[in-house]
Amino acid sequence: HRSEELARYDPFLQGLASQVRTGLTRDGLEDAAQQAEVYWRRIFEQAAPGYTALAATLSDRQVHELLESLQRADEKTWREYSGRTSEDRYAQREKSLRRNIERMTGPLSPQQRQLIHDYAWTARPFMFEWRENRRLWREELAATLRVRSGPRAAFAERMRVLIAEPDRLWTPEYRKAIATSRSDFLDLVVQLDASLTPQQRVVTHERLLALAKEVRDLAQQRG
Repeated sequence: HRSEELARYDPFLQGLASQVRTGLTRDGLEDAAQQAEVYWRRIFEQAAPGYTALAATLSDRQVHELLESLQRADEKTWREYSGRTSEDRYAQREKSLRRNIERMTGPLSPQQRQLIHDYAWTARPFMFEWRENRRLWREELAATLRVRSGPRAAFAERMRVLIAEPDRLWTPEYRKAIATSRSDFLDLVVQLDASLTPQQRVVTHERLLALAKEVRDLAQQRG
């Protein structure tokens, strides 16, 4: 991944930095988001053969323990979510989003903080859809692992989908919720970009370039 993929991130981040310098557009953000998804998918495409080879060696007991562990982790996430009040969830979302944005822009203005507040407190949660989608994903994983000793190519393809293309297994409800959330978030970024001061724009530009350099340096390292 370091030798083949990181080199792609450098020009991508530099291009994004250039867009920030001149002003982001909705179309530009859509393109950047789609490209980021391609990069993210490649990571799991490259990881899938290793996971598949390991999965093929699991005993029945190990499969049982794996599935139980995944279910426990998902239910823990759900309990942590459902155990908080709506106000707590909205406040946590606002705090996390503001912190992450300020890492790139520096301190935000009252107007910008209000934009984040309005987004965080009106964005529709989709944890119900997430929980059901995770249950169905675990069921497909269980079904796939039951045939791990069968034809290798068929097993490998099912594992590849589970690992690298889980969106092919999404429920219509979850797919719609993700699309709505993504669209709302891009709207927020466009609004924030329009509100950036010249200094904030410089800071964001420089931090993106610094991130590009980190990626470039990592790509040039030898294992």
